[in-house]
Amino acid sequence: MEPLIKQILRAAASGRTLSWEAGMVAALPWVIRNCLGPMLCHVSGNGGEHSPCAQHEPLRGAELSAKVISKTLTAAMEEILDACVSRVERIVLLKGISISSQYYPLPHLRPMRDIDFLVEEKDLAVTEKILAGLGYQRRSKNPESFYRNMHHSMPFFHPRNNVWVEVHTDIFPPGSPLIQGAVFSRENLVANYVSGSFNGREVCRLSAEMQLLYTIGHWGFEYKTLGGCVALFDVVYLLQNEHQLDWDRILGWLDTRSITALVLLCLGYLQANQIIEIEGDIIRKLKSRMPASYAYSLAILHSIIEKHYLAGVPYGRLMTVNNVAIQWRTLLQDRSPLLNLLSIPLNILFPPKAEKRFNPVFQFQRIKNIFK
Repeated sequence: MEPLIKQILRAAASGRTLSWEAGMVAALPWVIRNCLGPMLCHVSGNGGEHSPCAQHEPLRGAELSAKVISKTLTAAMEEILDACVSRVERIVLLKGISISSQYYPLPHLRPMRDIDFLVEEKDLAVTEKILAGLGYQRRSKNPESFYRNMHHSMPFFHPRNNVWVEVHTDIFPPGSPLIQGAVFSRENLVANYVSGSFNGREVCRLSAEMQLLYTIGHWGFEYKTLGGCVALFDVVYLLQNEHQLDWDRILGWLDTRSITALVLLCLGYLQANQIIEIEGDIIRKLKSRMPASYAYSLAILHSIIEKHYLAGVPYGRLMTVNNVAIQWRTLLQDRSPLLNLLSIPLNILFPPKAEKRFNPVFQFQRIKNIFK
């Protein structure tokens, strides 16, 4: 049987009702952990007496919780927008708070944990002052200095409604390989702001083409142990609602291997598994921009998506969550795909992000953990 999340994804893409089978019950905990309980209820006929949501208490609880969280975040965003009128030049909605109301059938179907929006650098201080005036407090495990080289300031938290807010001045951190090309340059980003509304309030969003690439870039930039499948739903609903995407424009933006590899990975997976159908020969054109050896990387990355993002297969003693994350990051480095493949064993043996990777004691402990 296909992973349940994959079946939910296909049902969301096709608009057909998911046929519920008894064997799916075992996969419900993974669905709920990924905050996709409401989506399962939606695609399987929410409210029907035989729907999983009607028969499974945790699913009903998950849907109710999602509705409360969505309403709370929406109300918080409205309050922030009202307070920023005439004081902040422009607010650009990002991630869930933007895409949930723009593309999803119902906003609460899109899992959200916080509010992300972008302001100009010159408006950052006044925006933070407004948030403080509304009762938000800076809160983070990291010191203030950590955020000096980040694309957003220290997160804000409201103790009364438990809302987290991140105020961005860019969409990727300065060190990200994704900002090396022209697509996510400041000039191109600003050129792709689109005026819109959020419950009657003026806002900006990213153009559909930019939103697609930003969603895919943010998804692939870092391996996630939970929620790695949410961006796939974002892409599916974006493509459902935007029938006139300018693919020539998108392809023209793909001037680095980093973003091209990610777009091919995401769209290629969805098309190869018959979840969506990309118009024309876009996938062929994307493949033509990558070395032939990237096909081997794609096979491994598709397997990771299938096993760990969609099916929730437990990690092993050797292929721990950290080692799978190393595989993911290594295969998506902006280098020769063949070199990336050959680098996997060395990177797993000496994790690039581990400060003590060459320390014998550190290595002994890692080996010891394998044989526990």
